[in-house]
Amino acid sequence: MSPIDGLNLNKIAPGAKDGTASEALAHVLLEEVIGAAEYHIDLHGGDFGEILYPFAGYAMTGDADQDRRGEAVARLFSPTMISLSREGGTIPPFPGSLNYSASRRGVVSILAEAGGNGTLEEEDVKLHLDGILNVMHHLKMTDRRKEAQGARLRATDRFVMRARRSGLVHIKVAIGEEIVPGQIVAEVCNVFGDTVEKIQAPRDGIAGLIWAHKVVNTGDPVVRCWVTEAAGPFQFS
Repeated sequence: MSPIDGLNLNKIAPGAKDGTASEALAHVLLEEVIGAAEYHIDLHGGDFGEILYPFAGYAMTGDADQDRRGEAVARLFSPTMISLSREGGTIPPFPGSLNYSASRRGVVSILAEAGGNGTLEEEDVKLHLDGILNVMHHLKMTDRRKEAQGARLRATDRFVMRARRSGLVHIKVAIGEEIVPGQIVAEVCNVFGDTVEKIQAPRDGIAGLIWAHKVVNTGDPVVRCWVTEAAGPFQFS
């Protein structure tokens, strides 16, 4: 959130030439920087209070060739999960993001997430670096390559679990953990340590975002889960 105008740069694209500071910046980025490129990777690490499950996302356009290239780059970047969003869907990138707006300009633009809670962990940095090298190799920009490991998942949906009571929150799951219906993902306690609420998962999922705050108000999000399926094979040529 910009302290100048209170706006989130990644939710107001394509911005406006004569808008607020954030809107003008989004406009310039899309028109003069990102829009001048053929490919674009938007690197993100979890902000303070957020712990994230790594993934790469691309906003599908309906253009078969561009979407094939977008999925290829997302798969090459992420060793874990890809999120290929469609209009009106529940998974990112969403309208208003730089990635979504760039893809509508013909740019193969992916959102890359790894890291969390404002920290600088070597493993998270390595995920970004390896992803960049994979994409650069694919685009014949370098011979150096680090293979992404493991079978990838494809996101199909997301759901959020929220606190119904205010108090101190104790998270009971880890990022990337497979969640089953009825599982307790967090407990909310009062200042005396008494449990006032046990937050349970309504369906299967993978813990994709944990809000690391120690205190919650009524209605605050606590854990968000991905719903996924196997990504399946893909032809990169």
